[in-house]
Amino acid sequence: MSDLMEMEQLEPVEERTPVELKKLQQWHKTALSLLAQGLGRGAIAEACDCTPEYITMLAKQPVCQAYLKEMQEFADTRFQALTEQSVEAIADTLVNGGIEEKLKAARLQMEATGRVGKTQSINIKTSGGLVQILAGIPPESRRLAQE
Repeated sequence: MSDLMEMEQLEPVEERTPVELKKLQQWHKTALSLLAQGLGRGAIAEACDCTPEYITMLAKQPVCQAYLKEMQEFADTRFQALTEQSVEAIADTLVNGGIEEKLKAARLQMEATGRVGKTQSINIKTSGGLVQILAGIPPESRRLAQE
């Protein structure tokens, strides 16, 4: 009971005013780059010679959020610029690849054009006998999947 009475007599701890960074130093940018690559707080803290708690605080800073958004926008732009190369790679695989590669390329093409979603399965009957087509089976020998 005396422990409980002592706890009640403790004064409340003052809350600290949160620190807000105004400008990022190079090591902050390095830490945020590692964060964007998916590294955990501990690994980032070790690489940047700080504590995991500091990495958490850093990630919450508005200036850091803006920097992370900027990096994401740049990555999105790079990804969009690769569209033509992706189309060429898929087309080449559909023409020259083995059956497994052709199936994967066809799946990517169908997802990219919205014919199937990432979680939807391909119905061979509604996709025009895709597997048979990719396997090079002549039309007269194809059998569509039974429902």
